[in-house]
Amino acid sequence: MAPSLLERLKTYLFPDGETAARAIPGIRTIQSGDIRSSEKSAWKSFSAEEIVDATRTTFWWDAKIGSGLASVGVTDAYEGGHGRLAVRKGPVPLVDMTGPHIDQGELQRYLSYVNYCPSMIVNNPFLDFAAVGLTTLRIRDRQDATGSFVDLDIADDGRPIVIRAVRPMTVGKRVIPTEWSAVGTNEHVWNGIRLCRHLEASWHPPDGRFVYVRIDVLSQSVIATTPISLAACP
Repeated sequence: MAPSLLERLKTYLFPDGETAARAIPGIRTIQSGDIRSSEKSAWKSFSAEEIVDATRTTFWWDAKIGSGLASVGVTDAYEGGHGRLAVRKGPVPLVDMTGPHIDQGELQRYLSYVNYCPSMIVNNPFLDFAAVGLTTLRIRDRQDATGSFVDLDIADDGRPIVIRAVRPMTVGKRVIPTEWSAVGTNEHVWNGIRLCRHLEASWHPPDGRFVYVRIDVLSQSVIATTPISLAACP
């Protein structure tokens, strides 16, 4: 079933064929959006730049959340099997999180990008796709040591419907494995591939689902693969 589902997905995401997708080794996007930490928290606007490497499991997201004196900088990143979440106010570091839970969460974020940077499907040799149902593909990284994965539900025409996973959610000082999902909309064909320009992700805690981030892609450009070092992240 895996080849059939995967070919269906490729046919939908690569309307101009795999050659067009292979010509996109990575993307850089400029984004705007809103984010909140819980269902009862106020939404905060953000602007961001993101680099996603489609040839290896690496991404870097750098955002400014809020405005004026209350704004903070946030960096999410994954590279070389390790993730990092850093928060800063101006040049002053406030939070710098690493470790197995961060590794897992940031890897799952990358794996969920198949409808945002679909060229990773054919360019990243470390990704593994396995059918776990008639319409669901499980996506892993063969080099991952945490056993992490995401599940992608696919429509009959190959369209990605929703990506699901159990991800580590930080609640106060605790890290709780929590159901999570992401969807992409506002599709368009760009450089021969079909990608989404609006992304939303939700947590599904026991007391009910809530959307915690909404992202609009304002622009995207092709980048050549370049080293991204977590040590160089702000």
